[in-house]
Amino acid sequence: MTSSHLQGFFAGVGLTIVATSGLLSLSGFQGASLKIGSVDAAKAANDSIEAKRLDSELQKSVAARQGLLEFISTYPTISAADATRFRELSLKPTPTAADTAEIERLRNAVIAEEKKSRDLQTKASPTAVDLSAIEGYRARAVATRDLLGKWSQEFDAQLYGMRDKSRQDLVEKVRSVIAEVGKKGGYTVIYDSNAAPYSANDISDEVKKALDRR
Repeated sequence: MTSSHLQGFFAGVGLTIVATSGLLSLSGFQGASLKIGSVDAAKAANDSIEAKRLDSELQKSVAARQGLLEFISTYPTISAADATRFRELSLKPTPTAADTAEIERLRNAVIAEEKKSRDLQTKASPTAVDLSAIEGYRARAVATRDLLGKWSQEFDAQLYGMRDKSRQDLVEKVRSVIAEVGKKGGYTVIYDSNAAPYSANDISDEVKKALDRR
């Protein structure tokens, strides 16, 4: 996953819930007579505070991984051990002050090492020791490219998994809220608005407000 690949993923990573047609709730509602309602479940979900929170968390996860890959790609002479530690610290959801300090120390050390590598490559008369060091840095860069390819695939899977789980959690919450609102309102049946677009009893606003209160 290159930086541009991640940017492409980021652009399409929103938690938009696709509308579903048909019956949403049917059992457990009590009423003296048939009472039919409708709800735009997709809009209620997508406009909710919960959707915005989940989307913000997902965007932070994308940005963290993008920043990590960009840094390592810029400084490929980083050692495998430092790269692994940098990843571990950079992807922590809530890094401590000590974590932040270690990230900064690692960042500075990696930048200094990269500068040393470039200085050696432009040295007019490199010694045998210099040439050996240059070869070592080249080997590191090759290993880093392989590592980036592996991590890119891992991040793809992680981010899509996070998105799918967030979507599913939101859908389940919306369905639960629809059931609560329907029961409270004495509805017998509630349809998605795609299946019943002209229903006089649209509870979309009630569902959205109830979802925001959770």
